[in-house]
Amino acid sequence: LWLPTTREEKYKAKQAIDTFCVRAGDVLSAGVVYFGTQKLHLAPSQFALVNVALTLAWIGIARLVLRPAPTSTRTRNVMPRLAGASAVAAALMLFTLPRTASAQETRAEVLAAERQQKAVNLQPYSLNPLERKIDFVTRALTTKKTVFPFIGSVFEGGGIAVGPGYRQPFGDSGLVTAHAALSLRSYAGLDAKLALPEFGNGRLRVEVHGEGTHAPTVAFFGIGANSTRDSRNTFKYDTASVGTTARLQTSSMFALGGGFDYLRTNARGDAQGNAAFAASLAPSYVRSSAFAELDTRIAPGYTSTGGLLRAEFSDYWQTNGSESGFQRVDAEAQRFIPLLHESRVIALRAAASTTFTGGGQDVPYFLMPDLGGHQALRGYSSFRFRDRSSLLLTGEYRWSAGPLVDMALFADAGTVAPRLNAVSLRDLHTSYGIGFTVHTPSTTFTRIELARSREGLGLLVSFGPSF
Repeated sequence: LWLPTTREEKYKAKQAIDTFCVRAGDVLSAGVVYFGTQKLHLAPSQFALVNVALTLAWIGIARLVLRPAPTSTRTRNVMPRLAGASAVAAALMLFTLPRTASAQETRAEVLAAERQQKAVNLQPYSLNPLERKIDFVTRALTTKKTVFPFIGSVFEGGGIAVGPGYRQPFGDSGLVTAHAALSLRSYAGLDAKLALPEFGNGRLRVEVHGEGTHAPTVAFFGIGANSTRDSRNTFKYDTASVGTTARLQTSSMFALGGGFDYLRTNARGDAQGNAAFAASLAPSYVRSSAFAELDTRIAPGYTSTGGLLRAEFSDYWQTNGSESGFQRVDAEAQRFIPLLHESRVIALRAAASTTFTGGGQDVPYFLMPDLGGHQALRGYSSFRFRDRSSLLLTGEYRWSAGPLVDMALFADAGTVAPRLNAVSLRDLHTSYGIGFTVHTPSTTFTRIELARSREGLGLLVSFGPSF
């Protein structure tokens, strides 16, 4: 790539460098290490001296490559001889060409003969070893079985949960799914969904669902962006809900819908001098929601291009009192910018949430917008920050490390505040890290991330995309 060649020659050479020369260099490096350790028995300091010598030699070669070619008398004398040798070689090639090639009068006749030969020797396409491995993994991970093992999470902060799952299609496009799961931290969950057959040529989807969760040790650090890690308490949280949702796909990119749920909650904790952390709080709600979204992603589970704009309004109308009713608005924007034929992707996300209450009402602390955990401000522990409004900004640089594997460098920034107009960019908490993702072309199966913030280093394992 450093040689004084044309632009076309540089790009043709780059393909050979990336596919062959780099790999050959890796093999050669391994051979040098093996020979030095096993045959010459070099010590680390001796290996260092060898590396220094090789580096100096490489620098010298690079300088020679970049130096303009001399136009001395000797060079001028050599060039005619090279030209003469090239002419002789060309003549020899001309006279030694097969007679069958000279019989072809035009380029079109040559191509026609090649196509005819291919037609005679047609065979079914066979997968190469790499393609067979990809096909096996994809079928193993995506094959829909009636009874299957569930692996995932039942609640943020509960860790990996496992349990039995059940799936049964019915009608043209209906589906019944259910699973139960228990984590090592004694978090438990039940989930059941009934997706009715689609209406209107697949544009309208209606789902009935019910779920229950038991979380014995949910973290609570206080309310506000200035809460400290030392103020951590825990509370027991149980919730159950049943309801229905509908989604209308008005076009290939735009959808709107809503739902109704009956929701029961029960939180029990130790206040320990924190007035916001109630000893017991158990409001029940009829929750109604409406949303609209513009989605140009390949698939929600995994994408390398497109974007998402989504806004949702939810009304929590309390049925066993009037002190905890509220409304909530969530808005989110995502954008995926592909680079180098989608082998590199810049992923951007901005999300904001805020709540509203009437006179004499307040938002329960366990239903406030929060930051921290697997999908929001990953360098902090789950539910690290809570308040009535939140803002989250995320950027990722993703690159393909294999046919089914991606790597990513990411940075998160976010904060919470009592009101959305009180959110200040000066109060942003930040985290950054590196991630490893196993996926198919449309689904993320496992995501492992190492994230760091001012409060330390954390390892996160999840079973879905970061966004």
